[in-house]
Amino acid sequence: GFQQTFGTFKYTAPTIDLRRYVLTKPVTFAGRLYSFGRMGDVGNQINPLFIGYPQFIRRYEANSYFNSNGSGLSSNGFSIDQLIGNHFAIANFEVRLPFTGPEKLSVVPSKLLFSELNLFFDAGVAWNKGDNVSFSNQVQKTVDSNSNTVFSTTSRIPALSAGISARVNVFGYLVIEPYMAFPFTRTDVKLPIFGLTFAPGW
Repeated sequence: GFQQTFGTFKYTAPTIDLRRYVLTKPVTFAGRLYSFGRMGDVGNQINPLFIGYPQFIRRYEANSYFNSNGSGLSSNGFSIDQLIGNHFAIANFEVRLPFTGPEKLSVVPSKLLFSELNLFFDAGVAWNKGDNVSFSNQVQKTVDSNSNTVFSTTSRIPALSAGISARVNVFGYLVIEPYMAFPFTRTDVKLPIFGLTFAPGW
Protein backbone atom coordinates (compact mmCIF):
# COMPACT_ATOMS: atom_id res chain seq x y z
CA GLY A 1 0.00 0.00 0.00
CA PHE A 2 1.01 3.61 -0.47
CA GLN A 3 -0.29 6.83 1.08
CA GLN A 4 0.71 10.42 0.41
CA THR A 5 -0.25 13.23 2.80
CA PHE A 6 -0.26 16.90 1.74
CA GLY A 7 -0.95 20.08 3.69
CA THR A 8 0.47 21.14 7.06
CA PHE A 9 2.40 17.87 7.10
CA LYS A 10 3.82 16.32 3.97
CA TYR A 11 4.96 12.72 4.18
CA THR A 12 4.80 9.37 2.43
CA ALA A 13 3.51 6.27 4.24
CA PRO A 14 4.16 2.90 2.56
CA THR A 15 2.65 -0.34 3.90
CA ILE A 16 4.01 -3.84 3.36
CA ASP A 17 1.79 -6.78 4.37
CA LEU A 18 2.97 -10.24 3.31
CA ARG A 19 1.20 -13.40 4.50
CA ARG A 20 1.68 -17.09 3.80
CA TYR A 21 -0.48 -20.04 4.90
CA VAL A 22 0.53 -23.68 4.45
CA LEU A 23 -2.00 -26.40 5.30
CA THR A 24 -0.43 -29.62 6.54
CA LYS A 25 -3.29 -31.55 8.10
CA PRO A 26 -4.19 -31.33 10.85
CA VAL A 27 -2.32 -28.01 11.37
CA THR A 28 -1.75 -24.84 9.39
CA PHE A 29 1.55 -22.94 9.38
CA ALA A 30 0.91 -19.19 9.11
CA GLY A 31 3.46 -16.42 8.66
CA ARG A 32 3.17 -12.65 8.36
CA LEU A 33 5.56 -9.76 7.68
CA TYR A 34 4.00 -6.35 8.26
CA SER A 35 5.67 -2.95 8.03
CA PHE A 36 4.47 0.66 8.06
CA GLY A 37 6.32 3.96 8.14
CA ARG A 38 6.11 7.71 7.70
CA MET A 39 8.79 9.32 5.58
CA GLY A 40 9.06 13.08 5.20
CA ASP A 41 7.86 16.08 7.22
CA VAL A 42 6.03 14.33 10.05
CA GLY A 43 6.48 17.07 12.64
CA ASN A 44 5.88 16.74 16.38
CA GLN A 45 2.10 17.13 16.38
CA ILE A 46 1.25 13.72 14.90
CA ASN A 47 1.04 10.90 17.41
CA PRO A 48 3.81 8.33 16.94
CA LEU A 49 3.01 4.70 16.13
CA PHE A 50 2.80 2.09 18.90
CA ILE A 51 3.39 -1.63 18.35
CA GLY A 52 2.54 -2.95 21.82
CA TYR A 53 -0.90 -4.20 20.80
CA PRO A 54 -1.62 -7.94 21.16
CA GLN A 55 -2.50 -8.25 17.47
CA PHE A 56 1.13 -7.25 16.79
CA ILE A 57 3.23 -8.53 19.72
CA ARG A 58 1.52 -10.25 22.61
CA ARG A 59 2.12 -9.01 26.17
CA TYR A 60 3.77 -5.68 25.46
CA GLU A 61 0.60 -3.63 26.07
CA ALA A 62 0.98 -0.18 27.64
CA ASN A 63 -1.03 -1.10 30.75
CA SER A 64 1.28 -4.05 31.47
CA TYR A 65 4.12 -1.58 32.07
CA PHE A 66 2.11 0.52 34.52
CA ASN A 67 0.96 -2.61 36.36
CA SER A 68 4.31 -4.38 36.61
CA ASN A 69 6.68 -2.95 39.19
CA GLY A 70 5.48 0.62 38.83
CA SER A 71 8.56 1.75 36.99
CA GLY A 72 8.92 -0.49 33.95
CA LEU A 73 12.68 -0.74 34.54
CA SER A 74 14.48 -3.46 32.61
CA SER A 75 18.06 -4.54 33.14
CA ASN A 76 18.59 -4.66 29.35
CA GLY A 77 17.43 -1.06 28.86
CA PHE A 78 14.15 -2.07 27.20
CA SER A 79 11.24 0.22 28.09
CA ILE A 80 7.86 1.19 26.66
CA ASP A 81 9.65 3.91 24.64
CA GLN A 82 11.18 1.12 22.53
CA LEU A 83 7.70 0.35 21.18
CA ILE A 84 7.08 3.88 19.86
CA GLY A 85 8.27 5.42 16.59
CA ASN A 86 7.35 6.63 13.11
CA HIS A 87 8.34 3.31 11.52
CA PHE A 88 7.75 -0.28 12.56
CA ALA A 89 8.25 -3.83 11.32
CA ILE A 90 6.37 -6.86 12.65
CA ALA A 91 6.95 -10.59 12.07
CA ASN A 92 4.53 -13.28 13.26
CA PHE A 93 4.56 -17.06 12.98
CA GLU A 94 1.83 -19.43 14.17
CA VAL A 95 1.09 -23.15 14.14
CA ARG A 96 -2.72 -23.42 14.17
CA LEU A 97 -4.81 -26.47 15.08
CA PRO A 98 -8.59 -26.35 14.48
CA PHE A 99 -9.86 -27.65 17.83
CA THR A 100 -13.66 -27.46 17.71
CA GLY A 101 -15.76 -26.87 14.62
CA PRO A 102 -16.57 -28.64 11.32
CA GLU A 103 -16.06 -32.39 11.48
CA LYS A 104 -13.76 -32.52 8.44
CA LEU A 105 -11.37 -29.92 9.86
CA SER A 106 -11.47 -30.06 13.66
CA VAL A 107 -10.27 -32.41 16.36
CA VAL A 108 -13.60 -32.15 18.21
CA PRO A 109 -16.67 -31.85 15.92
CA SER A 110 -19.05 -29.07 16.93
CA LYS A 111 -21.80 -27.12 15.16
CA LEU A 112 -21.90 -24.38 17.80
CA LEU A 113 -18.38 -23.76 19.10
CA PHE A 114 -15.59 -22.81 16.67
CA SER A 115 -12.10 -22.57 18.13
CA GLU A 116 -8.44 -23.15 17.36
CA LEU A 117 -5.27 -23.68 19.39
CA ASN A 118 -2.10 -21.80 18.41
CA LEU A 119 1.60 -21.86 19.09
CA PHE A 120 2.95 -18.40 18.26
CA PHE A 121 6.12 -16.37 17.91
CA ASP A 122 5.92 -12.57 17.62
CA ALA A 123 8.70 -10.09 16.88
CA GLY A 124 8.66 -6.38 16.20
CA VAL A 125 10.65 -3.20 16.35
CA ALA A 126 9.74 0.50 16.15
CA TRP A 127 12.16 3.28 15.30
CA ASN A 128 12.57 6.87 14.19
CA LYS A 129 14.83 8.30 11.53
CA GLY A 130 18.45 8.04 12.61
CA ASP A 131 17.88 5.36 15.29
CA ASN A 132 20.15 2.35 15.50
CA VAL A 133 18.37 -1.04 15.51
CA SER A 134 20.48 -3.74 17.15
CA PHE A 135 20.14 -7.12 18.88
CA SER A 136 23.32 -6.50 20.89
CA ASN A 137 22.77 -3.16 22.61
CA GLN A 138 24.96 -1.09 24.91
CA VAL A 139 23.25 -0.69 28.29
CA GLN A 140 23.95 2.34 30.48
CA LYS A 141 23.25 2.25 34.22
CA THR A 142 22.50 5.42 36.18
CA VAL A 143 20.80 6.39 39.45
CA ASP A 144 17.83 8.80 39.40
CA SER A 145 16.78 11.38 42.01
CA ASN A 146 14.80 8.72 43.94
CA SER A 147 17.88 6.47 44.24
CA ASN A 148 16.43 4.00 41.70
CA THR A 149 18.80 2.27 39.31
CA VAL A 150 17.84 3.15 35.75
CA PHE A 151 18.97 1.13 32.74
CA SER A 152 18.91 2.79 29.32
CA THR A 153 20.14 2.12 25.82
CA THR A 154 20.68 4.18 22.69
CA SER A 155 19.71 1.24 20.44
CA ARG A 156 16.29 0.10 19.33
CA ILE A 157 15.83 -3.48 20.53
CA PRO A 158 13.38 -5.87 18.80
CA ALA A 159 10.58 -7.08 21.08
CA LEU A 160 10.20 -10.88 21.12
CA SER A 161 7.35 -13.00 22.44
CA ALA A 162 6.27 -16.65 22.20
CA GLY A 163 3.57 -18.78 23.74
CA ILE A 164 0.27 -20.55 23.27
CA SER A 165 -3.23 -19.18 22.68
CA ALA A 166 -6.79 -20.23 21.86
CA ARG A 167 -9.08 -18.27 19.55
CA VAL A 168 -12.79 -18.77 20.17
CA ASN A 169 -15.55 -17.53 17.87
CA VAL A 170 -18.42 -16.51 20.16
CA PHE A 171 -21.47 -17.35 18.04
CA GLY A 172 -20.26 -15.16 15.18
CA TYR A 173 -20.37 -11.95 17.24
CA LEU A 174 -16.73 -11.62 18.30
CA VAL A 175 -13.46 -13.51 18.63
CA ILE A 176 -11.74 -13.78 21.99
CA GLU A 177 -8.18 -15.02 22.45
CA PRO A 178 -6.84 -15.98 25.86
CA TYR A 179 -3.11 -16.58 25.74
CA MET A 180 -0.01 -17.35 27.78
CA ALA A 181 3.06 -15.47 26.55
CA PHE A 182 6.76 -15.32 27.29
CA PRO A 183 7.85 -11.73 26.44
CA PHE A 184 11.57 -12.51 26.24
CA THR A 185 12.79 -8.95 25.79
CA ARG A 186 11.22 -7.76 29.04
CA THR A 187 13.14 -8.27 32.29
CA ASP A 188 10.76 -6.18 34.43
CA VAL A 189 8.10 -8.92 34.67
CA LYS A 190 7.96 -12.53 35.80
CA LEU A 191 7.31 -15.15 33.13
CA PRO A 192 4.95 -16.39 31.83
CA ILE A 193 2.23 -13.73 31.53
CA PHE A 194 -1.45 -14.37 30.79
CA GLY A 195 -3.56 -12.05 28.67
CA LEU A 196 -6.80 -11.71 26.74
CA THR A 197 -7.48 -9.95 23.48
CA PHE A 198 -10.63 -9.37 21.45
CA ALA A 199 -9.45 -9.54 17.86
CA PRO A 200 -9.70 -12.01 14.96
CA GLY A 201 -6.57 -13.70 13.69
CA TRP A 202 -4.65 -12.31 10.75
